[in-house]
Amino acid sequence: MFPTETPATQGLGAWIDNKSSWGEYHKAMTKQHPMERWATLHQMPVKRLAEAAGCSGAHLRNIYAWRKKPSLSLAARLSEISGIEMRAFIKPVDNRRTS
Repeated sequence: MFPTETPATQGLGAWIDNKSSWGEYHKAMTKQHPMERWATLHQMPVKRLAEAAGCSGAHLRNIYAWRKKPSLSLAARLSEISGIEMRAFIKPVDNRRTS
């Protein structure tokens, strides 16, 4: 379920050393949801985190995949559990112009 090579699973320093640029690091970090990174780092299974947050595992997996946004109350619970700021649950937007 989780990517096999991420800063959380390999160790940030080693992961960066194996990449050619910070751009690749940033690209990888913006693809994975911050809550999923936290859960991976803390070895928190989806089912356990979903139970603690009061939602279904399916809903949490949809949040991880950026298909669903958590409600304000769910974002607050996930933030309280993880320490991640609630604004991190908003999908980053690429504002670069393409010509």
